[in-house]
Amino acid sequence: MKNIAVFITFCLFIAYWSLTLFFTFPENPMNVRNLKYRQYFEAHFYQNWSFFAPPATFNERLYFSYIYNDPITNTQKVRTFETLVPITQEKKKKAPFNRKQDVLDYVICGSVHEVQNKIKEVYDIIKVEEKRNQKSSSIEEKNKKVIEEIEKTESFHNLQNYAKIVAEKNGIPKIDTQYKITITNIDIPKYVNKSSQIKREEKTVISSNLHPLKTTK
Repeated sequence: MKNIAVFITFCLFIAYWSLTLFFTFPENPMNVRNLKYRQYFEAHFYQNWSFFAPPATFNERLYFSYIYNDPITNTQKVRTFETLVPITQEKKKKAPFNRKQDVLDYVICGSVHEVQNKIKEVYDIIKVEEKRNQKSSSIEEKNKKVIEEIEKTESFHNLQNYAKIVAEKNGIPKIDTQYKITITNIDIPKYVNKSSQIKREEKTVISSNLHPLKTTK
């Protein structure tokens, strides 16, 4: 009887950690396809781990900037939209019937996280290569290399696809329009400073190259 209890406990332990790893992996088709199970898992198990997680030190912002010629005024126009806050607000507003918003939040926020992680990874690689080759490149050259590598990633492509959706929703013309993606961080004030009126600094993490909104094959 004791052996059976040990075996069952072991199986539950393995199952729990397998699910934890599966649902905390970067966004992928399998994760998104099993979103309803992830929601159930987080609701009953995952939230308990928040006691052990370090508190967040910053909020993320995702901006899409569109540059195009206004057909009415015949002048160049720039329109910028922050997209993470509206996603969060819409998700709260539609709860508990917010599956669509939950998927969007998962994919877009997950992509932003992955981009930021990749940035650090690329900088680390550059640092190692420079040390090995005994060369030092300028900040501008490093930043250019980082942007080039980031723009090859699936996470960045997810953000590009969403930029096109946001453009369509806001009536941005597709022809002869360029856009860029910017990710920033805003420091979260410490608890003792929550009532402070000091304006929090918004730091740019990455600002992409300009890309055509409508691509031709």
